Amino acid sequence: MTSIQIIKKSALLLNVKEIIEDSSIDDISETNSATILENNFALNRMFEILKILIVNISTDYVPIIRVKKIISADKQIQLSSFNEQVKILQVRKDGVPVKFKLFNDAINLNFDGEFEVKYSVTPEITSLVEDINYFNGEISSDLLVYGLSSLYCLAVGLFDEFNVYNAIYTERLSAVKALKIIDMPCRRWV
Repeated sequence: MTSIQIIKKSALLLNVKEIIEDSSIDDISETNSATILENNFALNRMFEILKILIVNISTDYVPIIRVKKIISADKQIQLSSFNEQVKILQVRKDGVPVKFKLFNDAINLNFDGEFEVKYSVTPEITSLVEDINYFNGEISSDLLVYGLSSLYCLAVGLFDEFNVYNAIYTERLSAVKALKIIDMPCRRWV
């Protein structure tokens, strides 16, 4: 699913004529995406709201977790070796967690070697045609449509519509959060 697909569904749901009746949206590509955004105020507003929505979901509800193998140099792993905005969750050596200190530009370690770094990312959407399936199927396009619709209604002052779409969005988001598998450590009773 792409940003423009989510925005079109939301525009149809809300009957945003400025987006529905814009024929330039039908021929959108990577090269003309920025121009179309500049020329359509409602589309640009929905795009910015969608970016906020995806960051909110990825930081508060369904984090996007990745693992990367990195070799340290001088007992450090540079954060610049990650190509995106990251939050470091864990560092492992041979499957065993190791202690680390996080600084602005590096992860400091007690020794050198090859490490597995587990981290979460905050996605950045840059284009209308970019694939935004960051959540590996955990978040449906309908959930994004209702979330975008509710926030758009809030932004333009349609408070009754906001209440309707926000109720649907929060209900579906709560269901996704409830389905997440909780990884609990094994406990022993003494």
